[in-house]
Amino acid sequence: MENKMEQLINSFYAKFQTYDPFEISKSINIPVKYAEFLKRPLGRTTHPDGTPVILISTVLKDKPERYFVCAHELFHAVEHKTSASYYKSNVYSKIKMEVESNTFATSLLLKDYILKFNEMPKNFSLIQKEYGIPSNLMDYIF
Repeated sequence: MENKMEQLINSFYAKFQTYDPFEISKSINIPVKYAEFLKRPLGRTTHPDGTPVILISTVLKDKPERYFVCAHELFHAVEHKTSASYYKSNVYSKIKMEVESNTFATSLLLKDYILKFNEMPKNFSLIQKEYGIPSNLMDYIF
């Protein structure tokens, strides 16, 4: 799966010259909207008319975490679009899809960081500050 993710990330960059999840979403016609949520979730992908829409909590509108949530939901929108009912009925599948989306999001944002700053982040807090990657995903990068 990781090789498939790298191919997807590389194909996005080849087509759109960006790793920014908001720009990629826009380029592939997946709207990103802010919505009121309770405390959780911070984001969600819906398919109101069969087309994916990424929803991000309004509490993240001006926070770096919006990048991680958008990247995470982008992967759901692109790769998990036919798995919604299976996701809800099977805990193992839910966990697997969340791990895949987290892996994709951290990989995409790491590439964006390197492109933006022309270097690997020296420590996790630098990339976390820029994109709001959750602390429990530090091992995905370092």
